Amino acid sequence: MPLWNNATKTAEIAVLNVNPGETVGTVSTITTVTGGPTGGSWAPVASGDFNGDGKSDILWQNGIGGAVKVSLMNGATVANTDSVALNTGPGYNAVATGDFNNDGKSDIAVGGTAEIWNMNGDSMTNSNTYLAPTSGASGPGTFTLKGAEDVNGDGFSDLLWQNAANGDVVATQLTTGNAILSTVNLTAPASNFGLIASTGGG
Repeated sequence: MPLWNNATKTAEIAVLNVNPGETVGTVSTITTVTGGPTGGSWAPVASGDFNGDGKSDILWQNGIGGAVKVSLMNGATVANTDSVALNTGPGYNAVATGDFNNDGKSDIAVGGTAEIWNMNGDSMTNSNTYLAPTSGASGPGTFTLKGAEDVNGDGFSDLLWQNAANGDVVATQLTTGNAILSTVNLTAPASNFGLIASTGGG
């Protein structure tokens, strides 16, 4: 389900429905995100299957105050129009989605003070906080949470961090209970490359 954001209108996105065989179907717009901080501006952050129904849903964040909401989708129709906003706090940003507890439902990785929010539909069931790595393949650095990926193919999404100084990427590999399995250095192209996206794994 390709997703576009309208930069000139608050909380309006377009959903492209792709038919079997990769032919382009219809384009639908969605403008139903409300709630959260008064006067806030909602923007889509990522997509994921938050309720495990096999259909892509939409993760939003409010530019004022940082509240997060999930639109559970049935195609281009929002199924949970009364979704309650989840509060992150100042300096937090929803970074990526992934299945961090291997339950078949997407969860949310939040940057700032790095957290994983395990989700059941549009409700958070629990959260865990993680410390950033202190060094990569090239030595010490300051790492920022950039995304999620199941690096070792075990069904649990892992956290991806990057050092802005030299491009080093480090993965915090996770396992049952959101526990840390290991920390792995990944190859970076060069210091002038920035990690902007991954497949998420959930």
